[in-house]
Amino acid sequence: MVIVWVRDVLTIAVLVLAMAVNVRWLLVMDETAVTASASSMVRTGGRRGEPINLLVAMMTVPRAGDSNRTADASLSYLHASVMSLVHETRHLAGEEGDHVAVVINNMRPGQHATFAALGGQEREEQSGITFRETIPRRAGINDTWEGLWGTVSQRTFQLNLDLLDFLRSAHWDCSALSPSSYVLLLEDDFVWCPFGLQHVFRAIRLAQMRDSTNTSPSAGRKANRPFLALRLSYGNNGLVLQCADLPAIITLAEKHKTLGPLDSLLGEVLPSATLEPDRQRTTFATIPPGWRGRPYYTYRYNLMEHIGHVSARLGASYGKSEAKTDRSAGARAGTAVGTMARTDPLSGVPNYRRNWSPEEMRGSEGRLCYPQCFAPIQYVGLMPMENFADACLVAAADDLSPCVCNEDEPNKLCRGLPFRSVIERVDLHIKAGLC
Repeated sequence: MVIVWVRDVLTIAVLVLAMAVNVRWLLVMDETAVTASASSMVRTGGRRGEPINLLVAMMTVPRAGDSNRTADASLSYLHASVMSLVHETRHLAGEEGDHVAVVINNMRPGQHATFAALGGQEREEQSGITFRETIPRRAGINDTWEGLWGTVSQRTFQLNLDLLDFLRSAHWDCSALSPSSYVLLLEDDFVWCPFGLQHVFRAIRLAQMRDSTNTSPSAGRKANRPFLALRLSYGNNGLVLQCADLPAIITLAEKHKTLGPLDSLLGEVLPSATLEPDRQRTTFATIPPGWRGRPYYTYRYNLMEHIGHVSARLGASYGKSEAKTDRSAGARAGTAVGTMARTDPLSGVPNYRRNWSPEEMRGSEGRLCYPQCFAPIQYVGLMPMENFADACLVAAADDLSPCVCNEDEPNKLCRGLPFRSVIERVDLHIKAGLC
């Protein structure tokens, strides 16, 4: 019995080692292939329709230690993010007529030393970036709410107000562009993967081709309807929206801002718009008529890498907040107004989202297990239908999810990835030392 047990342990150890080597090799090969062929991939997207007007809008707030007395921009997340963005815009090989406008919104005027050090007329002219002070609403000290997934703290509510005012500022900037323009939302603690901005234009053109040819139809969706959203990274970062949709998005977010983090709320609503009415699970919100049937796409490759370890939401480094306890399944599954049906829209079975603490998601190197450059966009912080579907890794010829994964059923789409599958994937990455 001892010999058999030892043999089994050695077998498992060999399999884990082989898996780690293979996964690391695949990731390296995938990144090398994508990076080397970025320019050709942009051309592969094709030239369809009018040139693309893109507003790149970044929201920034000072982190702990970034006050008027500390202006060392070289040590700041924002500095790294801005320098990365400047590099990408200067090396963008877009199509003729494509246009990029970049605006960075400071949501704490007078309190963000790094922002002040980076801004100014001379620096704006050198970088081509507009630095703007945006005065947000301030959450009251007692502004805590019972949300869909637990208590919405005063800090989370403040960030919701920041995001809402940030979206209003983006809407104002969009008005200076053509009505068919796009806005790409960014956070201030991400840096671009090589040729990432070229991938953005490629992904938008691929989504336009999907819309125009209707190659991946969903029930009830009309041809030539523009996509509702396009995800290129995770969190409040890397989400492409149509400028024309911002007023409706702001209205919906304003109405439900006390229910939870806005990125999660929008991650529940926006992908559901493309589903059949009887499968839409967002009981806390009504899908606007103009959104119904319009697709939410996720690009295969993560285009930005997270560099932060100080959370604006927690007000401290990751890992220093206590884990929140789950509300009971019965409370979560309630049918009263203002609750969300927590049935997984992908599998149809109860699959309640829990509040994963930073400690639970920390990797072996003492940081969170985030998707790396050009890894598939599959992350625990996204809602299920925002994740790139496993089936589309093989079946999607255009690197977009959802996709037709069975040629015999062209009207059936494979979409998303359930939370349980994402957690299992993250656990595998941690064990393989890939975090």
